Amino acid sequence: QNPITMKEAQNLSGYSRHWLNRLARDGKLDAEKVATVWLVERESLDDTLSDSVGRREMNRQTVTAKVSDD
Repeated sequence: QNPITMKEAQNLSGYSRHWLNRLARDGKLDAEKVATVWLVERESLDDTLSDSVGRREMNRQTVTAKVSDD
């Protein structure tokens, strides 16, 4: 296991700590709150980011296809 702080996760991902905290609270990001600090599993962050990028790319292709069909 390779936990990193939420601040490190923010720097690596480009997402705000608020958004990452929400993902952690919603169970979409493997993280644990220790005292006042969220620790995020690095692998979970990587998986969440690749899923997010993949969904964004699919949405972009869908929108492009719809515009092209019109």
